[in-house]
Amino acid sequence: MTLMDDIRMTDKRLFGWRVRSDVLLPDLLDWEGDDRIPDVLFTVGAVQKGHEDWRSFTPGVWVGPAGELLLCIPDVAAYLVEGGSQVTIEPFLPITAPDIRAFLLGTVLATLCFNRGMMPLHASGVATPHGALLVSGNSGMGKSTLAATLHRCHHLPLISDDMCALDFQNREKPVLWPAFPRLKMWRDSAQSLQMSTTGAERTRGEFDKFHIPVAAQDFHADPLPIAALILLNRCPRPAEPQITQLKGLDVMRQRDMVHRWILGEALGYGPLIFRGLASVARAAPVFELTRSDDLGAVPDLAARIIELASSPR
Repeated sequence: MTLMDDIRMTDKRLFGWRVRSDVLLPDLLDWEGDDRIPDVLFTVGAVQKGHEDWRSFTPGVWVGPAGELLLCIPDVAAYLVEGGSQVTIEPFLPITAPDIRAFLLGTVLATLCFNRGMMPLHASGVATPHGALLVSGNSGMGKSTLAATLHRCHHLPLISDDMCALDFQNREKPVLWPAFPRLKMWRDSAQSLQMSTTGAERTRGEFDKFHIPVAAQDFHADPLPIAALILLNRCPRPAEPQITQLKGLDVMRQRDMVHRWILGEALGYGPLIFRGLASVARAAPVFELTRSDDLGAVPDLAARIIELASSPR
């Protein structure tokens, strides 16, 4: 079997874009919109690795003079992002390997958001009657576990796990674009919610973390306003959750809620990040919440978070 035997051109929906891809993207919904020219192309091909006028950002990441991005992940793939509409992927694994999608729908997708004037939020969330309830925080804080609990135990439609996109062209009424209908769950977190990982695809080959599909009817696919944003921290000792509301400049200092914000600034999108954080501060209540490591406390924590999203501003 050749590389081309594994390639299937498909059109998918992502953040309102029509995405045409050589790579199978089972995470994404099919495109059911108009017959517009695709907004973004994912193509498989050779990627030029050496660019004398490009700036090295970190090992394996280079930034071009016009905002291009070259991402090289050893033994996985090289990705070239150009103009906010073209991504070339040179795979070093079989093109169907989940590791290739992990970076395509992570760092590469965040770059496309910056390119296209959106702010990628490092957040998981669900849809409530008041809008999007988002849970943000660094990796390992429990975003996915809380989103899964809100989704399964409180029957709220999923909108994102790990990343979604904020469109703030209307400064007073920014909207959040959902990502795709799946959760990424560590085995112990999935077991605590009685979610089976049997037969589930690993997020990366060596990780004990799995893609858990969410049925289309349990996913909110359309843009919606933000009802509340929760910034998670963790305390290793059992304790009552500590909740503090942040306002104004305190919200705008929380750049970790922006997915790959350091890379975004290196690409020249510092002003966009500033405006995006300002729009969040104006549009929705933001709370900082410190929780314990106890998985057994997550259901009560989810209920507290729903109360925060429902409270008057």
